[in-house]
Amino acid sequence: MAEKRICSIEGCGKPHKGRGYCGMHLLRYRKHGDPNYIVPVSARDYSHNRRPRKFHVDPDWLREEYHVKRRRIGELASEIGCTITHLNSMVEQAGIPRRDGRAGCVRASRRSKFDLQRAIWLYEVDRKNCDDIGAEMGCHGTVIRRHLREAGVRIRHHNETKRGAKAHNRARMDEAKVVREYLKPRAGVYSVAKKLGISTGLVATILDENRVGRKSINEVRDTLRGEDHPSWKPDLAPEDRARQRQGQPSWRMQVFHRDRFTCMACGDDRGGNLHAHHIEAHCENKEARWHVSNGVTLCATCHREFHRRYGVRGFGRAELDTFLASYRVQEAA
Repeated sequence: MAEKRICSIEGCGKPHKGRGYCGMHLLRYRKHGDPNYIVPVSARDYSHNRRPRKFHVDPDWLREEYHVKRRRIGELASEIGCTITHLNSMVEQAGIPRRDGRAGCVRASRRSKFDLQRAIWLYEVDRKNCDDIGAEMGCHGTVIRRHLREAGVRIRHHNETKRGAKAHNRARMDEAKVVREYLKPRAGVYSVAKKLGISTGLVATILDENRVGRKSINEVRDTLRGEDHPSWKPDLAPEDRARQRQGQPSWRMQVFHRDRFTCMACGDDRGGNLHAHHIEAHCENKEARWHVSNGVTLCATCHREFHRRYGVRGFGRAELDTFLASYRVQEAA
């Protein structure tokens, strides 16, 4: 194991810090050039809280060097041997006016110059962000943001700039034409979008931006029927298309009343959970399609299970009896 180094000064014995010295002798060497230097008693000042004032600087000299000669505070701190924070506090205590810390490293001729009032107008009225304003005025967006903040302008959150702004990839469309089409009788958002070949969301956005009130469902009901309806099925037979308008609603209620609104398989009688099942497939026996004897009440679960076993066609009363019998066996067990 390596031996621990100690200070090279005879009789010190403290741990090594640097240059062969301990921390105390290294500080004396850096400050006075001699590790054995000791400040004379006559030069010590204990007037401030019984502690010696290490770095006493003449305020007139500091004003001359900092305020008149425009020297940097870091350069003066290195010359005196103190920290920048300590010298800054001395500048404040002496009442010396402070200057911009960038004045020593950035030439005034290289600073960005722009019309601040123009920038405020673009930011507050036109709602542009700082980067766009900087690109227009030939400077960085950070510079615009700093000058706006110094002028007392409230800086928006980045989402506030996006809210209300039009999307950059928005489809080009004559908004007046969209409004005219929508104001026609029986015209709705869906029909206008289909006619102009655009999305319903774009139509809704244009109507909202132009403050056009939306129509009620009764005013556009005709456009939601027939081929204009989103759920229109062109391959459906005419007799099947009239299924909802003809006998199915009344047939369903007759089947429910006959079975006392109870599933014939499991006995479920919850409201809204019942289906009217065709004993013989709807598409195969058209003559008995709306006969009450061709229907039976099943709950949603049992109805789904029946078609999972026997499919959607090719079944009849025998398959129904087998299905109901399986439930009776389960209940008996």
